[in-house]
Amino acid sequence: SVAGLLLAPVAGHLVDRHDRRTVTVAGQMIRALGLLLLAPTGIVAETLSPVLLIFSGVLGAFGFALLAGSLSGILQAIVPQAQRMGFALRLSLFNQAGIAIGTSAAGLAIDRLGSPMSALLFALVALACLPMLKMITSHSGNVQPSQRLSLMPASRQALSYLLNNPHSLSAAVTVGLAFSVIQITNLLLPGFVNRSLSGDSGLFGLLEMAAAAAGMLALVVVG
Repeated sequence: SVAGLLLAPVAGHLVDRHDRRTVTVAGQMIRALGLLLLAPTGIVAETLSPVLLIFSGVLGAFGFALLAGSLSGILQAIVPQAQRMGFALRLSLFNQAGIAIGTSAAGLAIDRLGSPMSALLFALVALACLPMLKMITSHSGNVQPSQRLSLMPASRQALSYLLNNPHSLSAAVTVGLAFSVIQITNLLLPGFVNRSLSGDSGLFGLLEMAAAAAGMLALVVVG
């Protein structure tokens, strides 16, 4: 969470300053590298494993911020404005389906292969997605704004915009609080499952699947 908070402005700045097709590929490769760092955790010295876990989390958060920001900009350029709301809902629905499938696949892989091999496997899966990302972004052109500001002026401009637009500020705060609640829930859920419910990773995976299914249902209702 700290890594995401600190690196999100940097990721947004990189998305605005560079070709978003390149940033998309870079974000996915950084996420794959984060997964690769998890592979040797069961082999290296016990004192080194937490360091690898931390670096993996940082790379995962940074790569996701790059990927999400660049894809969002590309899709806004590809999809006509009148169709963006419906497209965003459909995209979120498939995203929730992907979370459900990924949760079950990850749980099965960890059970059969163990954590290190599973991390290596899903790093390869992340790299295998690169051709699909290139297909998605191949018709977007060089999507980037004409005005390029450095990190601090761009951050001040964004803050000034929010302060001068109460509706945008309210939406940003609401989304931020909702995301914080989700992050805190995900952080506390494993301990709750283990200590209060006396459950294992199977129960935790079941709860994750239920959350993904609930998200899909909510999107269907809203749509």
